[in-house]
Amino acid sequence: MSGADRPPVPAHWQSFLAFDFGHARTGVAFGSRLLGRGQALPTIRTEAKEARLVQAGERIREWQPDALVVGVPYHPDG
Repeated sequence: MSGADRPPVPAHWQSFLAFDFGHARTGVAFGSRLLGRGQALPTIRTEAKEARLVQAGERIREWQPDALVVGVPYHPDG
């Protein structure tokens, strides 16, 4: 069932997949409001931008979160 076909999830059951993109590594974590906690997932390790996005897409398909969280670097060094 695609995201557009799914009924809305009650706010207290929502899950999140978080990505913290870097030049060579991308941190990934899964969180749940129901449990009130998150867990680190294996880091995506590649400098190739397209490969990073492919692997991120695989994680999204696998975990099927209700929302995504993306870290935005504020420092010039990332």
